[in-house]
Amino acid sequence: TTTVEISPQKSSYTVPVISGKVKEITVAVASFKTSKVTDGEFTATVNLPPFLYAPIAEGEEIGRVVYKKDGEILKETAVLSPITVEAEPQKKNSIKMILENVKFIFRNIWEI
Repeated sequence: TTTVEISPQKSSYTVPVISGKVKEITVAVASFKTSKVTDGEFTATVNLPPFLYAPIAEGEEIGRVVYKKDGEILKETAVLSPITVEAEPQKKNSIKMILENVKFIFRNIWEI
C-alpha cells in the first residue's frame, strides 16, 4: 500500500502573545498520512491568528490545520496551545498599556 504524507511548510510556528507573562507561543504542527488517495495535489494550510491575548489555557484551540487533496478537505485538525500563559497583572496606567499593545501589533504587522 502506498502512503502519502501531507506536511505544512514548517513543522512549528510562533505566535506572539499580548499582555501575557510569556511573549510568544511556539506550536508544533503534525503531518497527515493517508493511504486512501495517492494521486493529486496535496496541501496543508496552517491557520493561526497574527497574535493572541493572554490568558491562554494549555490545550486551548488557537488555530487549525487543513489538509487537502485537489482543493477538497481530507482532514482538519486543531492547533492547541502547548502551555498555559497567564495574563500580566493590570498596570495602573491603562493608556500606556493600550499604546504598548498598539505598538506591538504594528511592529508585528510590518515584520510579516
